[in-house]
Amino acid sequence: MDDDRAVREAVAAALAAGQEPDLSLFDAAQVRGALARALGGVVVRAEFATWLRDRVRTLTAGRVSVEGRPPDFAGGPCGRAPELALRRVVAGEPFAEPVVVGTDGPVVRFPMRGR
Repeated sequence: MDDDRAVREAVAAALAAGQEPDLSLFDAAQVRGALARALGGVVVRAEFATWLRDRVRTLTAGRVSVEGRPPDFAGGPCGRAPELALRRVVAGEPFAEPVVVGTDGPVVRFPMRGR
């Protein structure tokens, strides 16, 4: 489970920086497993979202925050891999940026950027 924590830390750091995480230290199965466990159930997903919100705020000294957003905004067919739909808010910027954390493909996606 230490790998789970390291994967979650990489995701939080990426959200704080507004970029895709560097997960090169992990194999794909480790990343998928860690995020599947973090996104697997309603309670666990809510705990992960709260942890991400607090961690990003800490990493950026409050300059960047993440908030939940309705999951239907992310689109996609039913039965898809678990995802967490978020909004990345940077202090002083006029718009919040949608972000999706998931287990498939890039684990952190920025839909407005086309990735």
